[in-house]
Amino acid sequence: MVAHFTPQSYGASFEDAIYTVDGIYTYGDDGESRYARLYFNDGVLRQVFGFTDIDMVAVGSYYAGAHIIHLDGAYGGTGAAPEISKKNIAMPIEYALPKVHRFLEAEGIRNEITLIASGGLRTAFDVAKAIALGADGVVLGTAELVAIGCIRIAQCEKGLGCPFGITTTDPEHAAKIDADVGYQKIVNMYNGWLWQIAGILEMLGMKSISELRGRSDLLVYLT
Repeated sequence: MVAHFTPQSYGASFEDAIYTVDGIYTYGDDGESRYARLYFNDGVLRQVFGFTDIDMVAVGSYYAGAHIIHLDGAYGGTGAAPEISKKNIAMPIEYALPKVHRFLEAEGIRNEITLIASGGLRTAFDVAKAIALGADGVVLGTAELVAIGCIRIAQCEKGLGCPFGITTTDPEHAAKIDADVGYQKIVNMYNGWLWQIAGILEMLGMKSISELRGRSDLLVYLT
């Protein structure tokens, strides 16, 4: 089961967290509502609302049955995302990650949960930072779009969609994209990031990225 939520300002107790997660998972007495079908039948739990005390929500998600928690922070989103949601909803992932990671450690269940981060991660260095703040892995979106030619003009959902054919459903625009070339560009991006992350680990004297998890002491605040 996967718990997915966006950390933002909304108060909740530990008990509320368990109730909320469990309530979404079992929505509808017959288990056949559209909301339940979208999430329950796939074996995926997605909690789209977040909380200031997101650490308690994460623990509540675990006790509700989730083993993968996806934190989606602020500053993420493609051109299809409303501007207000990209800049005004959710706390920065840099704040949410260590808060959740440390609380899970204090509860003695950190190694029982896979913590995934997303939201504003644009480079290999952002990925390394997220891991050092407590994530086990990350989810990327915008970086892949840029790799295949996105120039961030935020026209994804307007008119015929992306004029470069990346996100459009219009056949004429879609023909502008060569899937094989796009695939290779994404592969190249990930290969480049792999080498960058390997270089970071080498500088830190680490042999595995798992050694970097939660090592926020290695991070330096730059102004």
